[in-house]
Amino acid sequence: MARKKNSQCRKSVKKRAGGAGKNGDAGAAANGNTGITTGRPSGTSKKGGGNPSDAGPIPNLFWGAVSMDELRASPRFVGLPECTQPQTPLPCPAAARYLRQDSPEWRQLHTGILTTGILKEALGLREPMAARVVGGRKESCHSPLLAAFQHLQQPPLLPPPLRDTKQEATWRRRAVRGLLRFALQRQKLLEQQQVQHRCQQQVQRHGQEQRGLERQSHGQEGQEQRQQQQQQQEGHQGQDLDAAVDADAEPESESGAEGQWADHHAQLFLFFLTFQWLLETVFSIRWRGRDR
Repeated sequence: MARKKNSQCRKSVKKRAGGAGKNGDAGAAANGNTGITTGRPSGTSKKGGGNPSDAGPIPNLFWGAVSMDELRASPRFVGLPECTQPQTPLPCPAAARYLRQDSPEWRQLHTGILTTGILKEALGLREPMAARVVGGRKESCHSPLLAAFQHLQQPPLLPPPLRDTKQEATWRRRAVRGLLRFALQRQKLLEQQQVQHRCQQQVQRHGQEQRGLERQSHGQEGQEQRQQQQQQQEGHQGQDLDAAVDADAEPESESGAEGQWADHHAQLFLFFLTFQWLLETVFSIRWRGRDR
């Protein structure tokens, strides 16, 4: 509620201030003080002051009257570009009569003609279509005006209209044939591009398959070499064990009964160790079965 009251108070203050000026002017006129005014003059604006003689419906012809020599002498003067005739985007000029007006070929053929379809583009206004065709969307920049000038100076590529119906029919046939040839050429180019793309894909796939096969063959060869090395190592280990067993089994010729008795004790000790190991394994297996 407090905020509403404050806003209402401000509005009332503004109204009183405006009314005071008007009432003051009226009171001054009534009292005879016509020279003293408290309000704004009739020719000035609210935002920025100015001389009322500078504004009005009649323009000042002497304001800004600068000759072309003075303009060319200025360092910021930009001259108009030279006109270049564009290339015809169609096989024959008569084919332009059968194009859609929203196509880029139609716009390229109508560059030198100011029609209702491209009026805004030729004037260089701030619109997306004008920015695409003319170029430049800044009002302070001179590039849209230069582009519009160049756009209008280009000669039209359309042939003159024919009055004879027979000649018009022949031109129409030629145009249709040219358009068909142009479409066939485009189709052939597209097919060739597709075939080249497919061939490149096949070559890439073949190369990838060959690389995969080479990797697999290298992997198989490496595995075979590893297996052979493992077999050789196992064979060497077996030979070493056989040699050790043979050395242990051969009795010394010089030893007597004491050597035989020592061998007998060693065999008994080995038998005892193996028996103990068997018992431990059996008991461990049983305990595991009970835990499960």
